[in-house]
Amino acid sequence: VSGTEAGLVAYVDDNLARLGPRARLLVRLLLVLVEHGPWLFGGAPHRFSRLSLEGRLAELRRMATSRLYFRRVSFLSLRALLSMGYLANPDVAGRIGLRPCRAPFEAPRALLAEVYP
Repeated sequence: VSGTEAGLVAYVDDNLARLGPRARLLVRLLLVLVEHGPWLFGGAPHRFSRLSLEGRLAELRRMATSRLYFRRVSFLSLRALLSMGYLANPDVAGRIGLRPCRAPFEAPRALLAEVYP
């Protein structure tokens, strides 16, 4: 299942709408950093969205292995955000035996009681 098929854009958009102003700003700054990272950090003379698939993959590898701590943390943050969205898709979750949860931080009290008795 591709990220598009899994509804990642809608997932991120829905979760941004649920965040408070400060957290929303931080996620937006993360996305701006990813978009402008290639030319800011010398990987390519273009924005992330203008790179080829191979260029985008190379840029993500550079982020993940960067000597700059905040670039590595930015990569991990982006990966966590997108992983939560991907695994929230019922098809993806079902294929690996998980129960999907589109709003993980708004878990129902009954579910929390199961996990934390």
